[in-house]
Amino acid sequence: MTLVLPTLQKTWQFNINQIFQTSGYLTNTIVNGSTVVGDFSNVLYYMVYSMLNFANSPWTVVNSCNASAISSSFNWTPSNMTWVTAGAHSWIVLKQTGIAGNAQICIDCPYNNNGCIDIVVLPSAGFGSLASGTLTARPTSTLETTILSNTPILYQTYLGGFVLNVMQTTDGACTRIFIFQGGDIYTNIFLEIINVDSSSTLSHKGVYFASTNTTTINPANSSFNGFSGSIKYTTLPMTEFYGAIPHILANNGAISDFTGGYPMCPLSIHSATSGALGRAGRLSDIYLGSTSIASGSTYGSQTWAQFGGYIIPWNSTTPLIT
Repeated sequence: MTLVLPTLQKTWQFNINQIFQTSGYLTNTIVNGSTVVGDFSNVLYYMVYSMLNFANSPWTVVNSCNASAISSSFNWTPSNMTWVTAGAHSWIVLKQTGIAGNAQICIDCPYNNNGCIDIVVLPSAGFGSLASGTLTARPTSTLETTILSNTPILYQTYLGGFVLNVMQTTDGACTRIFIFQGGDIYTNIFLEIINVDSSSTLSHKGVYFASTNTTTINPANSSFNGFSGSIKYTTLPMTEFYGAIPHILANNGAISDFTGGYPMCPLSIHSATSGALGRAGRLSDIYLGSTSIASGSTYGSQTWAQFGGYIIPWNSTTPLIT
């Protein structure tokens, strides 16, 4: 029996399988008068670098701070990354018009040299044409929403290498980031618009999600932040159910006798918030997979890959997770 895989709804581009061996230090450290770049600095710098360097519709810099200067260009380097709670530190504001005309995120490093970051989003009204902010404080907005707070981007005690995967649609509408350490997903971030089921009177439907140290496959464990126009809503991710449990958990995720393949369940987004009530739509090109499948497994001619519980588009190479 030939398993029929889903047809891609969007065209994807990839900055993936980026392997980084550990420097032997978690943070930037002066050794014999020279800066040794730590793992925290490497992963954050190259994550942003990857977002800025897609061929089509890349993210762009609104403003960035490297703890000594603020610029409208990307003025970070791995060696100048600085984490400080009270003082000059690194932050950056990025913009993606493929999500909305002025959709922006700010990545901030306001914690003492421990690899912890904040990520805040402004889904359609950015911080301004040139973001405010100082050497000691990131720009802020009353409309912002935090999707990651005081959270390490890598294990804080693990001196091991990591694998960085950043993928984005060519129209800029969807960006997904997965960071592996020791074969496990440590960080995943989704920044994307919803594939709506029909025309909408609301100007923008987007979801933003970030988590760390997770291999969850239960959509109820995900904490997406949804936006419709200026309304923020609490998302209720849903998938196909078998009785009272998600289909991907039924029968221990075994192969189906009907199809001869493992389940691939679409992920939809729902809201119970007044003004944005109902099913918002579904996420493009993402499925929830069997509990029996290990991260790094592929489907078809490696055109889909499973990372944790997610089955996502892939570029036909072999996924590397260590």
